[in-house]
Amino acid sequence: PEGEKCAAWAMGDTWDSNKCVPLKGDGVTGDDCVYDGAALGTDDCDVGYMCYYTTDGVGSCIPLCTGSADDPMCPDNFNCSISNDGSLLLCVYNCNPLLQDCVIEGTGCYFDGSLFNCDPDGDIPEGDPCGYINDCSPGLICLDAVDFPDCAGAACCSAYCDLNDPVCSLAGTECVAFWDMGQAPPGQENLGVCVLPG
Repeated sequence: PEGEKCAAWAMGDTWDSNKCVPLKGDGVTGDDCVYDGAALGTDDCDVGYMCYYTTDGVGSCIPLCTGSADDPMCPDNFNCSISNDGSLLLCVYNCNPLLQDCVIEGTGCYFDGSLFNCDPDGDIPEGDPCGYINDCSPGLICLDAVDFPDCAGAACCSAYCDLNDPVCSLAGTECVAFWDMGQAPPGQENLGVCVLPG
């Protein structure tokens, strides 16, 4: 309806559904915004945008994905990230994990299973246990324990590395190609990750 927009909100602990909320502003991509929390779902971004990358309720407006579930679309420099059982359809900034080139403060470049996105950053150091894709400090990735020497959890943080200059600091690891042969996106042909050899 006029004066409202569709927004993700939380009936439980995190975003899990969508509802119509009052339209409180006209912020667009890159504009500063105020987010009232997942329980309310309101912000001061325009229709088709959400206040994300927030710290203490203040963040940046980003677009929502358009198109269809089979062919989601976002503007250039963004990836469509669909999460929380489809209640969040966000165009998040794309990035290069070797460059860690996310421009929003408090974010890092993380792999979501298919693409590299700028997400709120974690602070777990290399070699320590992790549980979520963005638990680790920027420049690290949360990988299964079988890829590490002496990982004390189900998964641990590992460093990215450059195949053209393969340096790994964690003892017992070496720089191996992140992508299977011929699968690397343009510009990521030299992307590696520090894991157990073989």
